[in-house]
Amino acid sequence: KNWNPDLEAENYIQYLEKISKIIEIDFVDISLVLDNNSMADYAPGGGHLSNEGYQKTASYLNDFKN
Repeated sequence: KNWNPDLEAENYIQYLEKISKIIEIDFVDISLVLDNNSMADYAPGGGHLSNEGYQKTASYLNDFKN
C-alpha cells in the first residue's frame, strides 16, 4: 500500500489553528516543512512520517522552540 495524501488535511490544519487560538497556545504548522505529496516524507503504509519526515519535523520544532 502506498501513501495517499489526506484531502482533508488543510481543513484539519485550519481547525487546529483556530482551537489553539481559543485556548491560547502556539500552533506549529509542520505542513510547512513536509510535502504532502512526497513519499519521502511519509511512511509507505499510512499517515505516519518516514524517518526523513520525522527528521524534518524535529528540526523545524527545534528552530521554532529557539
